[in-house]
Amino acid sequence: MITSSVPFPFLYAQFNMCVVRALAETIVRGAVGLSTLDRTGIEGVLKVLQAMCRTRHKESHAAYRLLSLITGILPHVARLNFDSVKENLMALLIPFLFSTSRNKYGVKVYSQLIKSVAEFTKFDPTGVWARWQPKKEEGRTAVSEELIFHLKSPFHEIRMSCAGYVGLLFHSSVTPVSVQWHKRSYEKVCAAVMESFVVEGDLSREEKIDEGANRTASAMHTMATMVVVCPAWRRKALFMIFQLVHEKNISFELVCKVLRLVGEHLKLQECSQLVKVNASYLVHHWMEQEYQLQKFPWQLMGCVSITQFYRQYKDIIVPILLQREEEEETLTHVSQKVGKNVRELVEGCFPHSMACLLPYIASNDSTDSSSITEAEKNTSKCLHNQLERILGGDAINTLITMRIDEVIVNVIRLLYDPRHFSELCGCQMTLPEPIPPVLNHSMVMKVVEHLQESCPDSSVALVSTLSQRVPHQLQRILLPLASDIHHAPTQEDKLQAFHRYATFADILAEQLTMPVGLHTMNLFVVRDVIYTLIHLLRGGGLLFDPLCHFFHRFCSMILPSRSVCL
Repeated sequence: MITSSVPFPFLYAQFNMCVVRALAETIVRGAVGLSTLDRTGIEGVLKVLQAMCRTRHKESHAAYRLLSLITGILPHVARLNFDSVKENLMALLIPFLFSTSRNKYGVKVYSQLIKSVAEFTKFDPTGVWARWQPKKEEGRTAVSEELIFHLKSPFHEIRMSCAGYVGLLFHSSVTPVSVQWHKRSYEKVCAAVMESFVVEGDLSREEKIDEGANRTASAMHTMATMVVVCPAWRRKALFMIFQLVHEKNISFELVCKVLRLVGEHLKLQECSQLVKVNASYLVHHWMEQEYQLQKFPWQLMGCVSITQFYRQYKDIIVPILLQREEEEETLTHVSQKVGKNVRELVEGCFPHSMACLLPYIASNDSTDSSSITEAEKNTSKCLHNQLERILGGDAINTLITMRIDEVIVNVIRLLYDPRHFSELCGCQMTLPEPIPPVLNHSMVMKVVEHLQESCPDSSVALVSTLSQRVPHQLQRILLPLASDIHHAPTQEDKLQAFHRYATFADILAEQLTMPVGLHTMNLFVVRDVIYTLIHLLRGGGLLFDPLCHFFHRFCSMILPSRSVCL
């Protein structure tokens, strides 16, 4: 055994690189290999690491080993959860971050740093303690934001590595603070992706083409990761891919390959399911960006021509165009492509258009119109004027009466209300971003009341009137709402669709508690809803708990008064 009165740091400074590597490997095996490590043990390891980092962190080979070691001890530090210990660990990491920002290392160390940052992000995605400067609240303070910053790296390997880890930024539990963090992080990711296309340096034409292809690949990988791992931001990320196609002239073939990979990761039967179910969101935001509808990348929707795109998605496209006075020529263009005049086209898409308009009308009838914003009022006025001009008031009233079941379905499809979902289904879930226009539960009920008041006997509930006048209309409302659940491509989309189905089923259950109920439809509605819920229960997944809660709620409401229906 070697003994000496000379201080350890002085002796350590004389060690050669082989000893450094051997010591690092020993500490990794000893510290990381243990299932638990107490505070004394962790602090001892950190002291050794501090001595090693002080003299060797600028050397590439040593830096690579030291970063591996810092990453290895991280789970023990996070589990112990002492602020002073976490601060000591951060003090070891920060010099590597500064050195990397000044291009002191090669790609190998750079890659290891990104892996280390990713591990820190897993334990602290919002930067509560894993920060550059704990007291600084602006700028690039959270260590996790390094994943965003290095999306702009000149190294393709680093950009691709960050692209794979960027989803970790959105893994924190949903709180008001984390929601704002996620929003800022998403905006920064998008900005970094757009900036990554800027190639610096004097490159030849061939080099620019190669580098452009690499930048495109990393950008697509980043947004594909967001689509796969971030349900709350999935639609935004998907639209960002469409934007990149338009603004960066990315080939449809490449994007189709990316969407196929996304579909495989999400376990979709067809990769086109994801874009098809989000068509309304994509077209809406496309027009919001003031892009021309004719330049929408319809090839990504599984269409073989723009005519097929217009025909297949006219129910989505036409109401959006009607809400924009400046798109009158585009509406004419669409009508010519699908082989119909404008009036026929608008009549065919009437239920969706009316669903967008009814909240505005119902709000005007109500004493409280605060739930409708000024922008929404202006949009609705434009839609109303267009419908009046093209169809006329009498035709509108006739179409509402004839197609009221379709109108109700489309109104309920606009429902987005996480708070009501929690009350109705007994649990809190992170629902995907809504597709505009959006109605909360209160507004949906106002629309139902407005439709009820337009009936001959306004004192009778709307669903009761429908069950008496045209009984099969209730079936024609329940069926598409149930089909939406089955056809939803992801678990999160199924939750959203189930919320809408459950909302209408709850309205029916409320009426079933009344003496007259739903007239001749009592038996059908009770059995249809219960059979649908039982069938959905077999699928399990995220739907299971909300299903069980609503099943209990529905049965509690209809029993014992409707026990004969079972």
